[in-house]
Formats: sequence, structure tokens, C-alpha cells
Amino acid sequence: MKKFVPFIFPLIALVIVIFLAYRWYSMNTPANKGEISDFGEGVTIENLSEDTQAAIIKGSPDLKTATLSGEGEVNGEVRYEIKDGKVRFTVMAELPKPGTGGYQVWLNKVGGSQRQKAFELVPGKGGYIGSAAIDEALLPFEVNVTKPGATSAAPGETVLKGVINK
Repeated sequence: MKKFVPFIFPLIALVIVIFLAYRWYSMNTPANKGEISDFGEGVTIENLSEDTQAAIIKGSPDLKTATLSGEGEVNGEVRYEIKDGKVRFTVMAELPKPGTGGYQVWLNKVGGSQRQKAFELVPGKGGYIGSAAIDEALLPFEVNVTKPGATSAAPGETVLKGVINK
């Protein structure tokens, strides 16, 4: 037994180093990077207060509008303002009632493939509506309205698409 005592501490240290190296490698491989998109990494999407949302919906001369285009009889628009380093936007769309679930709004870089879910549209008087705010540094970005996907973490088929520019 005395022959093996000098090897116990180095063996424990080696096991810890191998475990930490494996953990670091598994966290930094591209397979795990897909969980959080590059577009949305470290960015929070805020829900707007009802007063702010109502002001954006009513419209004002300061608001900019981006058209959402799609196929068929679906249409929509995004009204937005850039204020205090945030882009506050409201998506309004005229869409048919989905069979199950609700329509979702996803954001991504212009021409990018990785999307981040922003919110779900809720039915209103004139169609579906939803609002949020995001950091101004991400401009320009695409707004994608999708049908319900297999899970809420995966986007479904894109119904409407538009771009918010500076």
C-alpha cells in the first residue's frame, strides 16, 4: 500500500483536470452554440407597458413603419421608434386563425439564419398584435412571423417577413 500512496494525489489532480477540460470543450463546441443564437446572445427582449404599446399602435409622426410581406392574403406592418438606446416595436398582422397554437415573432440578423424568439402574437380587434423592445445596437434586423412550430423553442413556417432599419 505504501507504494501507491505517492500516486493518489497526482491521480486525483489528473482526474480533475481531465474533467474540467472535457467540460470546457463540450461548452465551446459548435453543437452547443445552436442553443443561443449569435443574434440574441446576451440580449434581452422586453415587453412594453400597455401605455407605450397603445401609443405605438395609435401612431404618431415620430414612428417609422416597416411592411411585412408574405404570400397569399396575409399582410402586416411593424411600427417602431428608436428611443433611449432601444428599438420599441409593435407587430400588427392580419392572419387567418391558426389550427393550434399561436403565431410567433422571431428576430434575426439581416441575412442571418439563427433566430431568437421575441414573443407570441395575440388576437386583437384588427388582427394579431404584439410588442417588444430590443437594444438599438442590433439594427438592422429581420422580423419573422411564423406559424406555430413543433415546439415553442423552434420556429415554424415563415408567414410574414420584414426588416427594421435605422
